[in-house]
Amino acid sequence: MKRWLFASVMLIASPGWAEWQFVGGTARADYYIEAASVRADGSRRQVLELLDLKVPDTRGNRSYLALYEYDCPTGAARILRSACFDGAMGGGRQTEQCDTPGPWTLPGDASASMAKLRIVCGP
Repeated sequence: MKRWLFASVMLIASPGWAEWQFVGGTARADYYIEAASVRADGSRRQVLELLDLKVPDTRGNRSYLALYEYDCPTGAARILRSACFDGAMGGGRQTEQCDTPGPWTLPGDASASMAKLRIVCGP
């Protein structure tokens, strides 16, 4: 059931449907969020995010689509679920999927992660 639900979320957030908002980039990748996907649960927020690599990684993945959770009071974030694709912007063939939540992390001061936190949780 969880895999089907996540697949449904990924279909809804596919490049043809999502309104990806550019958050920042590096020489390696560009970072996007789907601001309309933000869901609140108390002081926590969930949002769909996209990492678009400029060159495929060593496994051939070109982009990563993930459901992130933010704890707004602490500024911590973690990945709840993710999927990898061999095409740009979540396109192409899905190559991997992870349904295990990752550890909580704190963003750096001038990072794309901090920019995402500000958009999702507010200033």
